Amino acid sequence: MSGGIVDGALAIADRMRPSSETVSVNHFGAVATLEGLRPLLALSDAPRAAVVATLVPLEEVNGRLLELIETGDEEAALAYSDELTSELTPLGSSVLFATSKQSVARWARQAATRPEWGGSGIALNVVAPGRSFMSMTAGALETDEGRAAHGHEEPVAPGQLTGDASHVANLLAWLTSEDNGYVTGQVIYADDGAESARRPARV
Repeated sequence: MSGGIVDGALAIADRMRPSSETVSVNHFGAVATLEGLRPLLALSDAPRAAVVATLVPLEEVNGRLLELIETGDEEAALAYSDELTSELTPLGSSVLFATSKQSVARWARQAATRPEWGGSGIALNVVAPGRSFMSMTAGALETDEGRAAHGHEEPVAPGQLTGDASHVANLLAWLTSEDNGYVTGQVIYADDGAESARRPARV
């Protein structure tokens, strides 16, 4: 950033503990951050932005909460969130976390082709790290039982692909650099092939 111009913007912060703040941070906070920086991005010669979701958005979510979030009615969405603090997805994730991460990924994909984003030359993408990058599940994934309980697929032989936070950081750095000249509106999974294992026919 220099002289009021922003070349790259990232919305990374998230909240996993199930409360209305989960939805506030994961969706509304991320969108507000990127929308707030959009006018400064539009001044750049090569503006790029990205938001971090997770593999969790592949799970079942609460349709009513998703609808409220996508209408932009934060007050109503947060009020309804308070009723769902103990609800889990079939794979054991917080419904609030899964729904808010899916909603922000959907927002980014839809916004990427709008005049104020894509029409202004701003590339906008989503990175979805696998569960091994999530602090709340990383320890559990060290055992076969834990991986089974969390629905973690390992299609790649152990040791062939290894990941840590730097790999996600490098992907985000590339997406928000001038080297990314043509990728926008995409959800890119950094998950050791778990998304492919779940949805092999989904193209």
